[in-house]
Amino acid sequence: MKSISTAALLAILAGCTAQNPGETAIAREDGTVVVNFNRSAGVETGDEHLEFGSIESICLTPDGNIALLDRAWSEVRIFSPEGEYLRTIGGQGSGPGELNMTVYMGISNNGNLYVSQRSGCNEFDYASGEWMTAEQFNGPPPISITGSQDSTFVAIRMEMIDTEAGMGIDVSVSRFTDPYTADVRYTGTVFDLNPADMSNFFQKGWYGYCFDVDRQGNVFISQSSQEEYLVTGYTSDGEPFMSIEKTFIPVMKTEAEILEEKRFFEARFQSLGMGSMAYTPLEHWNSISGVGVDDTGRIWVRRGEEEIPTYDVYDSQGEELFTAVMESPDGMGRYWQFRIEAGTILAWPEDPESGWQKFYFTPLPSGMLL
Repeated sequence: MKSISTAALLAILAGCTAQNPGETAIAREDGTVVVNFNRSAGVETGDEHLEFGSIESICLTPDGNIALLDRAWSEVRIFSPEGEYLRTIGGQGSGPGELNMTVYMGISNNGNLYVSQRSGCNEFDYASGEWMTAEQFNGPPPISITGSQDSTFVAIRMEMIDTEAGMGIDVSVSRFTDPYTADVRYTGTVFDLNPADMSNFFQKGWYGYCFDVDRQGNVFISQSSQEEYLVTGYTSDGEPFMSIEKTFIPVMKTEAEILEEKRFFEARFQSLGMGSMAYTPLEHWNSISGVGVDDTGRIWVRRGEEEIPTYDVYDSQGEELFTAVMESPDGMGRYWQFRIEAGTILAWPEDPESGWQKFYFTPLPSGMLL
């Protein structure tokens, strides 16, 4: 395994801290890098632009700002790199350019802003905020939208199909040339759907894959698994070219963890407008719960079994470099979401203990980008 020595990490981080006081990262004696989030935006009350109803997704924009989809308000708010509110795109409603029951958001490299909602997918021009088009869907719209080259994006696609057992779902990670047309299928699977128990739909469909896209359009994908630790890299045209594998011993959830997961997802389904839907957690944790790629092509793989957000970080050839642990003054746990975006890490709690949300951001320490 190629790794950075503790002494080298300490020297690098000490040097970058001296030059960039706003950056906070500490290398422990065991070589683990602790990333602290000392910058945030959001208030409980007092500023409507900083009061969030339900943060669903966050990403960087082509000009380096921060875009945030607030599902409760059905709008995309744009913030500066310092977290200052700039403007809003979209808004609650059913007319042209208005949004309702939003699901996910992503921005392509050329500035097309895609916002999926229960009934379809809307396309905006990020620079002007102008609404461009909307596509309607018979099934679930694209989710986990991640911008790619030109006007394309990569997303999870689910299609209803007939199976021997009756009804099924064909779920894939695909590249879209517009909100409706998928021209490259990177990977996928088919599973039977039981309308009486939708747990399978979310475990194998909605949350069936985690992935990210690099600057060249390469896609790095991990399928949800409780037994295997595997990330596969695909070229933008769909050819596999690398993989990351690691020995993984399945980790069983405690009874308390199962009850907490059940509570969390059933509350989330209600907030998504799905009513009182029962959810049955799996007995073991997924080996991987997130994948990200930074500006230098390093691949960040989140360990699914860890309550404290922990990432294994690899170079572009799949050689392990170091382990990163995320921390903040408010404490971070299993139900936090992260985006590794160029030289920035974005984070937000899906289930904040305070009852109201902020989003957090920190630059990747410059020394770590060597």
